[in-house]
Parts: sequence; C-alpha cells; structure tokens
Amino acid sequence: MTLSKTPIKAEYMKFNNKKVKFGRFNVLVRIVESETRVGSYDRGIAWTRRKYGILLRGRKGNWSASANHGKTWEPVWQNRPYYYEDFRNVIRSSKNKVILETQLDKELAFEQIQAINRRWDGPGYKWRK
Repeated sequence: MTLSKTPIKAEYMKFNNKKVKFGRFNVLVRIVESETRVGSYDRGIAWTRRKYGILLRGRKGNWSASANHGKTWEPVWQNRPYYYEDFRNVIRSSKNKVILETQLDKELAFEQIQAINRRWDGPGYKWRK
C-alpha cells in the first residue's frame, strides 16, 4: 500500500490506522477529531467538529508527526499518540493542514432565551452585552 504524493481524502479514510509507504518512509496514517465550542448560553452556542489527517513516522516514544501531508514533521512526546490533544501542537503549527471533514452545528436560541428572561424578570428586563 502506497500513499500518493498529493493529499487525497479517500486514501486517508481507507488507510486509517494502517502502515503505508510514503516516499522513502513507512508511515502510520491517523485520523484525529477535534471539537470546539464557541458562544454563550445567552446568545447561543456553536460547535465545530473537524477531522484531520495525520502521518506518523518513527517508533514507540520517538514519533514525528505531520498534519500537512509530509511537508513538515514535528516530534510528538507520547508513547502511543492517538487523540487530538496529542497532536494539538502539530496541527496548530502546520500550514495547509489535511482537513478531511468539517461539521458546524449551531444552537442559536437567543430569542427564546430572552423571552424566558423577560417572563422571569418582568417587562423591564433588558439584555446586557
């Protein structure tokens, strides 16, 4: 099994958790997921879920990871890196990350929440930023 020189999302999905040949290296392909939440309960909340493609090379305790399809490699200090937290620095410092999927969910209930606040606090209730 060989990974192509350009990032292809289908290959990352197909080779997830498998060792493949990538140039002159044998790499382990990983897909990691992140979830971030922004907003407040007064105005509404939005969640962003992303799946990133990661390439790992090395061996136990001495891993290097790439989030941009082998352009840059950075050390990962975990015995068995798997979760997003293990790769957070690698992903943040990489340009042109391999983003496999982005999903945005919003729960914007501002008017409904303000109606509840007016009912409880009276007609003089005013929302403050």
